[in-house]
Amino acid sequence: MTSQIETGAADLGSDLNSRVGFDGPPGATGAQGPQGVQGPQGLKGDQGIQGPQGDKGLKGDQGAQGVPGPLINELLSKAYSTSTADWNTITTPGWHTYLLGTTNANRPADVYFWCQVLDYAGVSLRQIAWPYSTSESSGIWTRSRYDGVWSGWYRIPLDGNFTSSTTAALVGKTTAAAYGIYGQSLASGYGGVIGYTQNGGIYGILGYNNAYSLYGNGAIYVSGNVVAGGHLYASAGYVYGASAYVVVGPQASGGLVYLRPNGPGSSAGEVRVNSSGDLIASNLVYSGNGNSFLHTNGNIYGSAWGGYLSSYLDARYPAVYQGTNQDELLFPIGHIIHLSSITTARNSTVTPYLLMNSAFEYAVSGGSALAGTWRSRGRNASGGIAQRVA
Repeated sequence: MTSQIETGAADLGSDLNSRVGFDGPPGATGAQGPQGVQGPQGLKGDQGIQGPQGDKGLKGDQGAQGVPGPLINELLSKAYSTSTADWNTITTPGWHTYLLGTTNANRPADVYFWCQVLDYAGVSLRQIAWPYSTSESSGIWTRSRYDGVWSGWYRIPLDGNFTSSTTAALVGKTTAAAYGIYGQSLASGYGGVIGYTQNGGIYGILGYNNAYSLYGNGAIYVSGNVVAGGHLYASAGYVYGASAYVVVGPQASGGLVYLRPNGPGSSAGEVRVNSSGDLIASNLVYSGNGNSFLHTNGNIYGSAWGGYLSSYLDARYPAVYQGTNQDELLFPIGHIIHLSSITTARNSTVTPYLLMNSAFEYAVSGGSALAGTWRSRGRNASGGIAQRVA
């Protein structure tokens, strides 16, 4: 009995599990439960497309006017100086109230200026002088003060005219392969760079330390004349021309050309050429690398003559005695006399004497002997002849 009931219950459970019934109608909604804990924020999404611009809003009311500042037109409208202020005492930063004139001490130039002062932390000052006019001496000037000491004025020109009383007016420097200062005139007949003295009478380009009118390492090319008011100086000592000749001469006819080896101001040792072409030397004139020369007394010395030309001629062309002294003892070489009582062979040495108590004859003995060396040149019955040879 018991086993049949258990078997029946098992069959019923098996039958219920093998079959699904229809869903019933939903039940009524229950009451909302409490809110759970908020989770973390999600990632930011992409920005959306910008919407159209809205209409311009209405203009707001105008604000109140600010405190008036110094008007530049009013500030710079002072036509004359009202004080004799020393520029060194104008140290308040900003614009100085009045125009400064030609009598204010330590002014940049003798024209009218406005003064502007710039300050750096109370340590240094800079003054800028703004010109009232546009004259050459105006321009914009500036200087600085440091540790209570004012520097000199430096000029910034308005029209390209540079002027300075303390340093170079214009300095051009470059590290490029170019000119330091380059000037070009676009007007026909004018050069690019010109300089002149204060009186405007002398033109040139003044170089370092007033020592050079024009200085450079390259060549100087001119199509006309090079005119020097003083000396034309070549430090290397060379003056030469590219052609086969160099002409040196005065500007006008009738002048002289000088060569002065002891300086242009010394006439010692000078050589000059006059307008007739005469060469005038103050001492000897040499040739043959100094082996021969023309003496100041007119004598000529050279190997062709064996020494001086005068000695050469004396030895070959005896001089003629032109004296009148009957007792003369010194005759020129080559002189010939008649000698009485001569017994010496031809061309042998003989010593002539003045014949005592005679105003006419020479003898081989007697009174005073004649000077020099004599030789017999032959004889006859009345005597012979002798010639001086040395």
